[in-house]
Amino acid sequence: RHWIGTPIAAALLMTGLAMAAPGDRQDTPAAPRPGVRLEGVLDPAGKPRNPFGNPAHTAVVLLFISIDCPICNRYAPEIQRMDARFGPEGVKFWLIQPDADESLTRTRKHLQEFGYNIDLLRDTQGSLVRLTHARVTPEAAVFDAQGRLVYRGRIDDRYADFGKARPAPTRRELQDALESLLAGRPIAVTNAPAVGCAIPPLTR
Repeated sequence: RHWIGTPIAAALLMTGLAMAAPGDRQDTPAAPRPGVRLEGVLDPAGKPRNPFGNPAHTAVVLLFISIDCPICNRYAPEIQRMDARFGPEGVKFWLIQPDADESLTRTRKHLQEFGYNIDLLRDTQGSLVRLTHARVTPEAAVFDAQGRLVYRGRIDDRYADFGKARPAPTRRELQDALESLLAGRPIAVTNAPAVGCAIPPLTR
């Protein structure tokens, strides 16, 4: 494995890294029904929310992020591009903060600095992490209109390994999954390994 001696690579080493293996999804979880309450899933005001609560959505995308992860920060423009592209087609994007100990003040400041205009939920008890088996940030989980998990993994293949980034992605698995889902085609890749910063172990 070759490491690139860049500030980003050094920061990643300090932050904590992980890579979700392509075969580590156990089964195909189903999203809770709109009326079901997910424990510890809160909006920034502290109000309980179910991200699957609107049956009008054609798909729901959960994007697990952490504000101190350099890889997440580099993906901010791409996440917003995809939201702008697929949002008008009924795809609902949610930013998921899986670190229950992260300051809400710092999170709000981070969203403002990076220009995010996407709703954020705090997964304070790990309900969404357990549901999706997410391991790292950034990592995406796509649920179809019936609440079935149809894709989980990386946004694209820009990061081939820890500290090893391509100038531009050659495969865009999340985009491809959404395009296929909206077109009624089978999703060719349903699980792609994500490279990023490890989600803290669940303690609740």
